[in-house]
Amino acid sequence: MKKLLYLILIPILISCGSSKYAIEQPGELIEDQPLSSQEEGWLKLGIISHDEGDYKQAKEYYKRILKQKPYSASALYEISYSSMESNNLEEALTYLKQGERIDSESLYLFYHMHGITLDQMGKPYEAIKAFKKGIEVNPEFHLLHYSLAITSINVGDENQGMISLQNAILSNFEHSSSHLLLGNMYRNQGNSIPAILAYTYFLFYEQNTARSDEVFQAINGLFDSAERDTASNEINITINSLLGGSGDKEQMKGLEMVLSIHSVASKYSEDNKKLSEIEFIAGSYDYMLGLIEESQDDYEEKGFVREHYAPYLIQVKEAGYLETLVYLLFENSGYEGVKNWIINDCVKCEEFYEWTPE
Repeated sequence: MKKLLYLILIPILISCGSSKYAIEQPGELIEDQPLSSQEEGWLKLGIISHDEGDYKQAKEYYKRILKQKPYSASALYEISYSSMESNNLEEALTYLKQGERIDSESLYLFYHMHGITLDQMGKPYEAIKAFKKGIEVNPEFHLLHYSLAITSINVGDENQGMISLQNAILSNFEHSSSHLLLGNMYRNQGNSIPAILAYTYFLFYEQNTARSDEVFQAINGLFDSAERDTASNEINITINSLLGGSGDKEQMKGLEMVLSIHSVASKYSEDNKKLSEIEFIAGSYDYMLGLIEESQDDYEEKGFVREHYAPYLIQVKEAGYLETLVYLLFENSGYEGVKNWIINDCVKCEEFYEWTPE
């Protein structure tokens, strides 16, 4: 009898344990309770305490509000945040679930924080459900897509990760981290040209950080597919995963082979052996974009790179500002001659800043 009871209880306990972290489908949403001026003051004091790292004091201010207004979305969101930051994750979930029952403009933010909290608790699949629920509420919030991408990649779903990163970029094109992570994914898959373009747009929005230092080197390395053996003076060509990898969804593999061969001719031929790093990079950009432009009309269904990354850069090239753009993007790269060129020779800089593509 005891054994039978034990067997009956196991699925019940498992069910109860899993439902604790499930993303609930709320019924009719409750109206958000507006705050009085005094309660607004407590909210501001709570935020100040939170920013100072005093999460306990911050929560005390928020609890004053919730004692009078238990369905205040702003107070519930802030106390959830302080609970999460102080590593009281179970407590944070309690407040987040209460916030998700309220009809407020910040509803999608509750689902976003809910997902982050679940991910921190080692429950990535439940986190993914929370992020997707938030996207249902507000598909334009880029951080929901970005968080979904990171968690998806961490559980091995690279396809969802890439789709979510592209959605994050389309929601907020200035989000540098999305460009960076997408570039890393392309690079890891052996898709060099898409990686270079993603890294390029990262540099549009982040040029002087430790991350940008790595991107400068990554772009140079992706362009430079040939190395000279100083002992034998022979040239070794590395064609970037052209015969393997994840396929050619962006229709770039053939172009990458041509670009790899060009890197040898442009950097290591007798005529061009004295090219500086930045001159080589600028010339490689010009050649690469020329290849892409020539083949743009060959595809009725364009991938993300051809649709969203290539057009602006092609317009820059056609307008005669590509060299200027490359030098400006690489201003903090540390490559010899870049800063002097910008100061002394960049006659088109001001003109480029005022230029608007059609």
